[in-house]
Amino acid sequence: MILYGPKTASGWGIGANLKAEARVLYSGWKSSVRVKDSVMDGTAMRIGHLYAPQITESVMSNSAVLMYLDYGGGTFSLPYTSGAGGKMSTIGYKLKTREIVVYRMVYDGGALLSIGSNIKFRYVIVPSNLFIGMKERNIDFSNPVAVDNALREMKE
Repeated sequence: MILYGPKTASGWGIGANLKAEARVLYSGWKSSVRVKDSVMDGTAMRIGHLYAPQITESVMSNSAVLMYLDYGGGTFSLPYTSGAGGKMSTIGYKLKTREIVVYRMVYDGGALLSIGSNIKFRYVIVPSNLFIGMKERNIDFSNPVAVDNALREMKE
């Protein structure tokens, strides 16, 4: 259950214990907090924060973090683009240590749209070894049910 590679001039390097790293973590559905207006790369956006103690430096460099939202009209993967309020906007996210910043930008540069408490978010942390196996099986990561079913099959 130890995976080595890729091989370099100095050898195979340190092995990854596939059994120990096969732990998938799901968050509950959460609303963003500390919502405010901000600017990233010259783009005005509304940002909110999700408390996520499982997001560590190790997770950010060695795992895939999948994000989903639900506003009562279904579950969708992030980034999510819609015409809410008659304006095209995208909700995306950025990982930080112990938190996830969600943001919403509008395409016309006008008034920003809400990231209200009616929008719930969930994150799923998938260790890299499982994520690669799921990609090889062509799992649709934008479909949370397909991801959940694939992870259940991997447990069996």
